[in-house]
Parts: sequence; structure tokens; C-alpha cells
Amino acid sequence: MPSEKKLPWFPLFVADFVFGTKTLSNASVGIYLRLLCEQWDSGPINKKTAHMIARAKIPADVLAKFSERDGCLVNDRLERVRSEQLEEIRKKKERSIKGAEARWKHTPKRCSSNAEAMLEVCQSESESESESTDSSDEESVSCDEPKNGSPPEDYLLTFPCVKGRSGKTKWHLTESKLAEYVEAFPGVEVLAECRKALQWCRDNATKRKTWEGMPKFIGSWLSRAQNDGRNNGRSIGTGVGSQSLFNREQQREHEQLGTIATWASKRAVSGG
Repeated sequence: MPSEKKLPWFPLFVADFVFGTKTLSNASVGIYLRLLCEQWDSGPINKKTAHMIARAKIPADVLAKFSERDGCLVNDRLERVRSEQLEEIRKKKERSIKGAEARWKHTPKRCSSNAEAMLEVCQSESESESESTDSSDEESVSCDEPKNGSPPEDYLLTFPCVKGRSGKTKWHLTESKLAEYVEAFPGVEVLAECRKALQWCRDNATKRKTWEGMPKFIGSWLSRAQNDGRNNGRSIGTGVGSQSLFNREQQREHEQLGTIATWASKRAVSGG
């Protein structure tokens, strides 16, 4: 029998079996049952095998329950039962596939073994996790990953950080990100402050930020620097820096007025 038709058991309809074998001797019943098992396991029974099972000539009342096909004995009802079971198995398989398609929204690949099926599931889950991770990385603020195929930028500073969702341990300050900070914090020497923040990260290993949290950390650092007046007189807000800027502007105005007065007096003396 083909391997796909190998079924481990067949149903025994007790009432039918008892009624159909009522006139048989116990020996004939045993031979009949052995022949049914042989047919179920191996298919149509050649006559030589049948005689070996019977250990003698097959009784006529047992032989009457089989038909002959191509020189082999076949119990027709047993083959109908086999066909019904195979059809039921096919229907169950189709229902399972449709159920999987409804759950997973795709046609599952038919695998030749359980091990192959498990491998396919693991690979599918791994790909899904990888896609999810890539998506989250794209959504997070990236300062060191070029986008849209553009060439990588030069790294001005490299900050050590702890592993987060991205799994990265280094965060790079690029020229474009530095330009953003300079525009956002006009009263701060941004690069100098970033170097201070870098040294802080080196000296405080237990307090380092994740790769995803580094932009917020740098932004907070620069914001505090601007609010604290660590700006070398460049601030346009309130505090020491703004006072320094005001003094320098006032001094330049006085110098310009003094130059104009000197030029006017020289013209008056010369009579021009």
C-alpha cells in the first residue's frame, strides 16, 4: 500500500461483525480477522500470503467474504471504510489549513515533517521581530544612521551609552545634529558643552543613558547651560551674559560717537 494510505487502525463495527460471522467456526473467525488485518496493513492479499495466514486451505465461508482482483483477495467493505477515513482526514486537513489562513492571513507552507514546520515558524517569528526592531529604530531619533541611502556623515563626538531597545552602545554626534543644536541654543557654545557632556558620560558609567535617550540627554544639558549663563557672553536673554553683551554694545557706541566728534572738531579748525 502507498505510504499515504497507511492507517494505524480500522473501525470494527461490532454488531455487523457478530452478525456476519455468526455461522463461522471460531477457527474461521480467526482466519477472517487475520485476513482483514493483512489487507488493511498491506492492501490486496495475494493468494500465497492468504494460504500462509490460514495455515491451510481457506474455508469457503471465509473466502466468500472476499472478491478476487488481479489474483488477489479484497474485502470490498474494508476498502470502502479506508476510503471514507482518508476522505475525512483530507477534509480535516483542509479545515486546519483554512483556519491557519484565517489566523495568520497567509497560506501556510506545507512541511514534510514536524521539525521542518517548527523551523518555519521560528524563522517567521524571527523575521517579524527583526522587522519590528528595524521599525522602532527608524521611528526613534537617529543621529548616526544615514537615511534614504545618503552617505554617512562624519562623527564629531562618540558617546558611550547603555544598551536599550536598539542594542547599541555608542551614540554619535554628527555635523547635522550639531547644526540643529546650534540653531536651537544660540546662546551656548554647543560643541564645548557637548565635550563636557561626553566627559561626564565617561566618568559616570553607572549613569549613562540609552542610545534612544541620548538626544534628550544632550538637549537637557544644553538647555541647562543656556539657562545657567554658561555662554561666554553670547546669551540674548537675562543674566550675566546679557549684561556683558549690553556693556560691549554700549562701549562700541561710545567709541563710534567719540570718533565722529574728533573728526568734526578737526574740520572746524581747518575751516573746512
